[in-house]
Amino acid sequence: MERDTSVRYPGGTGVLWGVAAYLLGFGANYVLVSSRLSAFRSRATVTVEDTTYTVTELAGSGGVPTWKLAGLSFYNTHFVEAVFSGFVGVFGQAGWKSNLVSSAGGVFQLLFAITPLLLVGSGVAITRTAAESTDLRFAFGTSGSRFFLNGAVITLFGYLPLAVAGGLLFSADLGENVVVRADLLKSIVIAGVVYPFLFGGLGGYLRSRASRGGGVPNASEV
Repeated sequence: MERDTSVRYPGGTGVLWGVAAYLLGFGANYVLVSSRLSAFRSRATVTVEDTTYTVTELAGSGGVPTWKLAGLSFYNTHFVEAVFSGFVGVFGQAGWKSNLVSSAGGVFQLLFAITPLLLVGSGVAITRTAAESTDLRFAFGTSGSRFFLNGAVITLFGYLPLAVAGGLLFSADLGENVVVRADLLKSIVIAGVVYPFLFGGLGGYLRSRASRGGGVPNASEV
């Protein structure tokens, strides 16, 4: 099967799987956080100079719109902290940091599994129609690594722009000069690059193993 190079955006239409992984991941966070909003706000905490505050204490009855709180929790599932500060630099390095999902615990911990699973699914979907490594869009790497790299790179092309946009968008003014936002540098590097590359690539690799019937690759395929 000849590779489709008609679409000019890198990765072609396969990038839509990376987009879908991001949107579904955010959606899962929104559904869980919004359905248990009081519990999340009362259990998610940040420690400021040896004093621990809940989101409710910092934001009162309002403060952070639900969709932005869900966005912050989504980035937390990539181990990108929420930054609380009166002044946040361009890359969010100033202030007090917290992983709200970790501190909330309980059922919210399931969100840590959903994010990588969706990215693995993206890598599988991107490479699903390839019977051989030569059927893949990008012809880099040897046959054993080509499925991994196609799943990784194409997922990244779809995921990274949204990860950067979300890193800028998911911020809120809590009043009294307190701002909360996702750590922007980590939003780009970890959420935008590391996660989609690693788990999208894993999905591509698993697809290659399935196409070989689960056999061990020989030396020429590694």
